[in-house]
This record gives sequence, structure tokens and C-alpha cells, in this order.
Amino acid sequence: MRIIAFFVIFLNTAAAFGQSLVIRDAATLQGIPDVLVLGSGNSEISALDGSVDLSKFTVGDSLLVQHPSYNTEVFYLSSKSADLEIDLIEKSIKLEEIVVSVSRWAESSSEFANRVVAIDAKDIMFTNPQTSADALMQTGEVYVQKSQQGGGSPMIRGFAANRILLTVDGIRLNNAIYRSGNLQNIISIDANSLERTEVIFGPGSVQYGSDALGGVVNMLTTSARIAQNDPVVKGSGLLRYSSANNEFAGNFNMAYSGPKFASATSISFSRFGDLRMGSNGPDEYLRTEYVSTIDGQDVVLQNDNPQEQLFSNYGIFSFLQKFRFVLADHLIAEAGYYYSTTGNIPRYDRLIEYRDGQLRHSNWYYGPQEWMMGKLEFLFTKKNSLFDIAKLQLAYQDVRESRHDRRFGSSLRRNRYEEVGVVNLNLDFTKPFSDNHHLYYGLNFGFNKVGSRADETDLTTGSEQPAATRYPDGSTFNNYAAYLNYEYKPSEKLNFQVGLRFSQFFLEAEFDTTFYPFPYTSAKLQPGAPSASIGLVYEASEETIVQTNLSTAFRAPNIDDIGKVFDSEPGNVIVPNPDLQPEYAINLDLGVTQKFGEDILVDLTGFYTYLYNAMVRRDFSINGEDSVFYDGELSNVQALTNTGSAYIFGFNAKLLIDFSDNWSLTSTVNYTFGEDSDNFPLRHVSPAFGSTQLFYKTNRLKVSLYSDYSAGYDYFELAPEEQNKPHIYAIDNTGLPYSPSWFTLGLRTSYQPTRSLQVNLGIENVLDKRYRTYSSGIVAPGRNLFLGLRASF
Repeated sequence: MRIIAFFVIFLNTAAAFGQSLVIRDAATLQGIPDVLVLGSGNSEISALDGSVDLSKFTVGDSLLVQHPSYNTEVFYLSSKSADLEIDLIEKSIKLEEIVVSVSRWAESSSEFANRVVAIDAKDIMFTNPQTSADALMQTGEVYVQKSQQGGGSPMIRGFAANRILLTVDGIRLNNAIYRSGNLQNIISIDANSLERTEVIFGPGSVQYGSDALGGVVNMLTTSARIAQNDPVVKGSGLLRYSSANNEFAGNFNMAYSGPKFASATSISFSRFGDLRMGSNGPDEYLRTEYVSTIDGQDVVLQNDNPQEQLFSNYGIFSFLQKFRFVLADHLIAEAGYYYSTTGNIPRYDRLIEYRDGQLRHSNWYYGPQEWMMGKLEFLFTKKNSLFDIAKLQLAYQDVRESRHDRRFGSSLRRNRYEEVGVVNLNLDFTKPFSDNHHLYYGLNFGFNKVGSRADETDLTTGSEQPAATRYPDGSTFNNYAAYLNYEYKPSEKLNFQVGLRFSQFFLEAEFDTTFYPFPYTSAKLQPGAPSASIGLVYEASEETIVQTNLSTAFRAPNIDDIGKVFDSEPGNVIVPNPDLQPEYAINLDLGVTQKFGEDILVDLTGFYTYLYNAMVRRDFSINGEDSVFYDGELSNVQALTNTGSAYIFGFNAKLLIDFSDNWSLTSTVNYTFGEDSDNFPLRHVSPAFGSTQLFYKTNRLKVSLYSDYSAGYDYFELAPEEQNKPHIYAIDNTGLPYSPSWFTLGLRTSYQPTRSLQVNLGIENVLDKRYRTYSSGIVAPGRNLFLGLRASF
């Protein structure tokens, strides 16, 4: 480990001062907790504000200041009569990060066979993402699809939507109506409330259950932390403006840390105007015309500024409150309340959809997307024969959303409303039998109840009439599961892990045959689903680590899969199939991390996934009929069936270089390929993509020059579902839709003029490229200037 001598210049006066040291981040000037200070056989750990009591140490000591995420420093304690400060520069190469997503407990990332990528609060403060989905995209390792500006659907290793598991503070967000189409719910978690986000690549079903086929995104929100010594009060406020969508955003955080009680509060609001696309790119992306209603009549108007994506604006408000209590020496309790709501969100990809040369919809928007969660958690740390640490989590979620659409020229607006009540109960235990043997185990329970209603409003008369609901009203989706993970470390170089899980599901739904002549009136499914994993981490040398993992995963059919009625694309309607069973995946990972000296790291991970008993859309029939009238037009009948299989393989490559304490570079490339059993491309396999960033870091200043890039797909590389959406793609010289490749350049800066004030200034998409990320409905922002002002105390 490289150690750079750092000598503190002290005052020559003999005035008496306190005997303390404050350790700060060089770029942000904020105190760094959990820093180890060593000297003359004594040691101390920095507090939440970065302060260290120096009373143990003697004048003349050489003190080693060490943290796994920062460059190590040594300084000479020449006097104990003055307050001291030392600034540490953050590393790019971090092999010993602490992660919780893999085992559900805090452990070192170097000990796990799964590939994990982490985003911490400092990353978010620097990059200034507008949403949590944007924060994932900025890693350069997660692809994100957007149907509208108010959204973001992560794609991981060829999977997306309900085949990716989202969690917040260990609680599942995936519920009974998470769909297989692109899913935009991640924006309910405010990026400014995140303390850390961890992405597990590959199956995570052993730890988290159903849906974790491609990976797990575990979002950890700001913590209420108990102070070891004196109480600490901290707070911050953020104001941000972005030019591409005329964004105005604000955030306020407040935290109190005492020895027996702690509190954390986060409040955010954002308002986004219509998004402006770039000026250099395919003309097919331009918004040349739009629908307006004048004197009760729908008319098509020309857009005076075709780069402005009219009707893409929306707003969002988020609130988070946590309280933490020390109830006894071995018992800590935490209560949390989470709330998020949006305004109406126009479904942009539907507003630019054409039928017979005419814009198809006059209106298509999501009503307020409202999410509330209350959580109660207990942590018990008294050792016994069954466990050393036990954690109980009880949470209730209330999720509300709606859809509203009206065809061009029609006076009828269809309104569909959904509400899901979710109860989650998690019991997690950890038991180390020795330094070499560690057991993690637990029980998980989930209970979902779906409410669904619909009506049609005649805008001419104001009258309302019932309409077909999107889901079976009153349906339930429950599960019970037990899991076990065992970790064995026979030597310092070898770490072996094995895990098992079994889940039992209970799904019940009653179908309304008023509007559609279903040949069935109910569905009752009780599938059981096992999963397993076995992993190995081998530290061949101090420079080389090899990781491999063989695992299975599953996804049980939910209410959306077996009970939804909707138009998936023009001319097709999806109908219920009550005979669905879980789908399964088998995955093999092999990763190598290679250091070259202290300053260069190469990380390469390859994977292969086989999906079988897959739920895929296939032609279907109702009472022998292969087409029905849906929303006023004859549509081909389809349903999800367990008739498919697929394979997916690919790799992730990452390069980290620390040229010096001040200069560093990170670069990532991701490649994925996948086909189903009929040799068709898979819908959620993204093109090859990546990101390269050059950093300069010094006292008070951090600068990043970066490029994001993506390959494209020609028509025959698009999945069949995507080939039927020419309105969101460019058109080649043969008249076929395709997804062009693209790249952008950008610059981000962060300057800390004082300890309490940070200024963020950046310019994204400098070349003003006009591009769409693959499968997205909305075009990405054009040249965007953003300014953020953050004050803290």
C-alpha cells in the first residue's frame, strides 16, 4: 500500500488549544467517519463528524491515517496544543468495500463470488442525477430504458422489469402487479435520499426470492446513526437547475445523532418541463406535430420547435423520516416512513404513436404514481447458540397508480385505477461458528392484495360508465420462504459459499366476464420454487482474485402475468392465462480481478444464463377465437405461456488507473447477447455500452471529463416486439426501423469554497447529439447545462 508522507504545518505560537484531529474528504471538506488512526501501539476510530481524540497519543508519534476508500497518509504529531486537520483524497481502486446486498448483512465485497457495483452518496452529490434511474445509468454498467421522461427501467444482463428485483433498505418493492414490460417505478425512490445503492449482477433468488433473475438493485436510504460520544446535528440543502428540461429541484436533509436516539429526515421536490432533444441525429426522432383539442375537437398542429418533446413534463415530491432508538444494551429499534408522489406523467411513447398515418392518441398519461411505506425494524445483538445477530423487519406498502387514455377524435376517455397493499415480514439471522465458518439464514413472508377498477368518461356529456379493469379486482398474491447461506473460509486465500432457498406461493384471482367472454372465472395457483447457489473466491496472490458462482433463480407468476388485459402493441391484446407456472434460470459467472502494482486494476467478468420454462408471449385463443374486439378494434389474442427457453451470455470489463493522487481514470464496457428457443433476439438485451471518465481531484475541487457510449441494433437484431414499434426508432435506407449507435461527451465539476458550501457545475451531451437509448420512447436530453448549490452544517 502506497503511503505518502504528510506533515502538518503548525502555528509557532504557544497558545493552548484542544487536543483533537478532524479527518476530511479533500474534495468536499466533510468529515470522514470510521477512519483508523494508529500510532505507538494505540488506535482510535474517527466519529461521525470525522473527529478523533488524540489524548492517547504522544508528541513525536508518527500517526497512520487509514481508510479503505482513501489514500493512506502518515503525519508527525509535533504538538498537542493545536486543533489539527488532515484531508484525504479518495481512491478509485477500492477492493474492500462493505456491501450488504449479497448476504443481507454488511460484509466485505472481496469475500463474495457475486459481482457487485456500489453507488454512494458522494457519487450522487457529484454527478447530480435527476432520478434514481439516472444514477444507475451513470455507473456505465446498468442500461436504462425510458418510455417517458418520468421513468427509468434498468436492464441487467438481458433482464428487466419484473425479472429485476428492486429493494429499499432490504424490503422488496416488486409487488403483485409489477409487469414484464418496461417498468418505471424506480423513480419513487429519491436519489438525494440514497446513502448507497448496490447492484448484484446475476441471480439473487437465494437471498431475496422471486424476480431476481438478472440481478438485484438494493437502495439504502440515509441512515439514522447512533453517536458513540456527544450528540451531532448535521443538515444540508440543495437547489439544482438543468437547462435541457428547465428542471428546478430542491432537497433538504437533517440528521440528529445521539447516544440513545437518532433521527434522519429527507425532503425533495422536482419539477421537469418538456425535454429538449439534441440537434444532431435522426430526423425521425423530431416531434413535428402534436394533438390539441380546440372547441371540443381534436386537431393536429405543427410543432414550432420539433426538438421540444411536447407533453413530457412532470413533477415529483418525496419524503423520508427515520427514528432510531437504543432500547437496551443489545436491542436497537428503527421506525421509518417513506412517501413519494408524482403529478400526472404523460406516456410519451404512446403520444407519438401513429396508426394509418394519423397520431393514434389525443391523451395518454399516468395519474399520480403514489408510494407509501411504513417500516419497523429491530436489531438484537446478544450472542446465543442460535445466532449472534438477529434482525426483524416488518413493513407495509401502499402503491397507487392509474392510466388514462383517449383515442384521437373520440370523446371517451378510459380511466383505470390500481391499488396494491403489501405486507412484508423478514427475519434474518447470522451465526459465526468460528473465523472460518459463518451461517446466514432467515424467513421471508409477503402478502399482496390488488384493487383494480375502471370507467369511461364521455368528455362531451360528462357521463361515466363501467369499463373492463386491468386486473382482477380483489386478487391476492402471497408467499412464504426460508433460506440458508453457509460461508466457509479454509484459508486466507480461499472462500467457499453455498446457499439454498425454498419459496411457496399462493395466488387467487376472480375474473370479471362482463366485458370479455373468458372460458374461466378464477385462477388458483400454489407453485413452489427452489433455488440454490454455490460460489468460490480464490485469492491467487495479492494482485489476483478469481471469483466463480453457479446459481439458479426463479420468478413466480404474479397477478400481472396471469390476470392482465391490455394492448401490448398495435393490433395485439394480452389476455389472462390461469395455468402459468414459475420460470427458472441457471447462471454461471467467472470473474478475475487483476492489479498491476498499486495503481492499475482490471476487472473482467463473464457470464452465461439459461432460462427455461420461460414466460413468453404467444398466440392464444378465447373460446376458440384467435381475435377479439379490444378498445374498439379487432386485435390478435396473445397470452403469456410457459413454452419458451432462452440463453444469454456476455461480459463486463472495467479498467481503473490511478495516475497519481490527483489524476485517475475509470472505463467500462458491457456486452450481452441473447436469443430465445425460436432464435429471436430477446427484448431486454441491451446493445454493447459503457462509459469512460477521467478525474482530477485536489483540495476543494473535483473534475470529471467523460464519455458515455452505446452500440446500435439493425432491424434484424431487434426483438419482434421492438420491430412493431417503428415510431420510436430511426428508419434505414430500406424503410426498416433500427436503433443507431451513439456517444456523448460531458464535463462535471464540484468546487467546495467553504466547508459548508458546494457548487456543482456541468455540461452534459456537449456535442448536442440527438439519440435514444435502446427501446426507449423518449429521446435523451440534448446539450444540458446544470448548476447545483449545496449548503451544509
